[in-house]
Amino acid sequence: MNKIKYLIPNLFTGLSLVSGLVALNIIFEQKNFVMASWLIAFSMVCDGLDGKIARLLNATSKFGMLFDTLYDFFAFGIVPAYLSFKIYLHELGIFGVLLAIFYVIAGGYRLVRYMIKNKNATEKKSFTGLPIPAAASLVASFILINYALWHHLEYPKFFVAVVLFSAV
Repeated sequence: MNKIKYLIPNLFTGLSLVSGLVALNIIFEQKNFVMASWLIAFSMVCDGLDGKIARLLNATSKFGMLFDTLYDFFAFGIVPAYLSFKIYLHELGIFGVLLAIFYVIAGGYRLVRYMIKNKNATEKKSFTGLPIPAAASLVASFILINYALWHHLEYPKFFVAVVLFSAV
């Protein structure tokens, strides 16, 4: 029973990864940007629950912390960058490619910097820069609001600014 308590929060972390994988597939296969944005939001819910459940069950571990960080990089770094690229950045040519790559690298950099500062799995230290789930939420929510109001990306140049701001 003692080992099961460590499995429960990691199931939520894994669910976040699955959500990100499904979002990536939906972007690639169906170009359904709204559903992909909702799946990023679902990954955020899972990401918020995994840490809370781990602390509640007293099941925090270095493994769980690293597991969560790796999956955060995918769900909140790679997936939103690809979503941004497919919805508009591809129209900007090499600048769009570089911006999407910058988003991924900057998010990964912030995660690694946090991991170096936060060596203890039970402590939460301050985060420098925009946390990667928050960056992903800016991208996804901008898309959701645009599609809810106008059924397309109404302000693409502003979207570029949102992606750039989210990256840093």
